[in-house]
Amino acid sequence: MSLAPVLAIPSRDAACSSGPSPTTKSVHLIGPGRVGRAVLRELADLPVRLVAVSDSTATVFAREGLDAHALAEWKESGRRLSEHAQSAGVPLDVALDVFAADLVVDCSDSCLEPAARARSRERARTLLRKGRTLLLAAKTPLLGGDGGRDRDDLLAAIESGRVGVNAVFGGAGRAIARELATLREDAAALACVANATTTALVSALERGRSFDDGCAWARALGLLERDPTQDLDGRDAALKLALIASLWLGRRFEPDDVVRRGEQADARALDPALLQARRARGATTRLVGRATRDGQLALAYEEVAAGSALAVPASHVSYAFAHVSGATRVFLGDGLGPQKTARALVTDLAAHVGCTARRVAA
Repeated sequence: MSLAPVLAIPSRDAACSSGPSPTTKSVHLIGPGRVGRAVLRELADLPVRLVAVSDSTATVFAREGLDAHALAEWKESGRRLSEHAQSAGVPLDVALDVFAADLVVDCSDSCLEPAARARSRERARTLLRKGRTLLLAAKTPLLGGDGGRDRDDLLAAIESGRVGVNAVFGGAGRAIARELATLREDAAALACVANATTTALVSALERGRSFDDGCAWARALGLLERDPTQDLDGRDAALKLALIASLWLGRRFEPDDVVRRGEQADARALDPALLQARRARGATTRLVGRATRDGQLALAYEEVAAGSALAVPASHVSYAFAHVSGATRVFLGDGLGPQKTARALVTDLAAHVGCTARRVAA
C-alpha cells in the first residue's frame, strides 16, 4: 500500500505538569552561553537539582543545589564563573568527576579541531563508563576517533537513551532515535536539509536581497555558528549529514566522508539570478544532504519543489527517509536558535527525569 509522507514533528513541550513526583536527579551544565543560559532559566520547571555549571574559566558548584536563574543572569551580565564566590578553578574533567551529576548537559560550542574532538570524545566515553547520562546540544562529542570504537559506544548509548541528541538534530533527535529500528530495516535513502542558516540566506537571495542581508537575518535568528564559515562553506551541513547517517546506518561516518563538490556546497558561490529564476517558476533551492544505504554521502545546493518535504523555512530542519515501499518518513525539527535549541534540550531532560511534559511559553 502506498503511503503519503508522514510528518513526525517533535514536541515543543518542556516542563513538568502535576503528577507523581519523580526522583530528583542532579545536573551539571557545561557551556552557559546563549543556549546554556536559556536552559538554566527553564530548569525551575523540572524536578532536578543543579549542582554545577562550568564555563571555560571555572565551575560553580553546590551539592545542595544552585540558583539556576541567578547564574544565567550572572553570565548574561558578561561575568566569568571564575569571579563567582562558589567557583572552583579546577579542570572540567575533574569537576565532572568530583560532582558526579546524574545528568550532564553539554551546551558548549561545537568544534571540528582534532584536539577538541579527542577531548570531547574521551569525556563523553568516560561519563558513560561511570553511568552518567549525557544530553547534547554540542555535536563535537559524537565525532569519531581511533578505529570507530568510540563511535560504536556512543551510537549504542543514543539507542539506549543514555545520550540525548534531540537538540543536535534541531529538535528532531528524539523522534528519529525512537524509530531507528524501523528506519534501519526499511529506509533505502535519506535526504535532509539540516542547516537553517543556508536556508535563510537562500530565502534572502531569491527575494532580491543581498548576501550580507541574508547573513544579517541568519545572525538575528541566532542561526550562525560562532565561526560563520562553517555554515557558509558547508562544513556544518556535512557534519550533521555524517552524524545522522551514522545514527541511521549504525556505523561511523565523518564530515570528510561527505562529497562536497567545491562550489556546489559553498553559499558564497550561489547565483542570485538562478535562485530568483527558480522562485519565479514556483520552485526553491536548499542545501541538501543525501545518504544511501551503502554509505554514499553527498551535499549540494539543489532545486526543490515548493511543496517538497525539503522546502522547509529557515525555522525548521527536515530529515526525509525514503522507504523501500515508496513511502517517505519525514522528521521536522524546529529546535533552532538559542531559545528553541534550549527547549529541545529541556525536552530531553524532562524525559530523563520522568516528567509529563506541558507547553512552555516562547
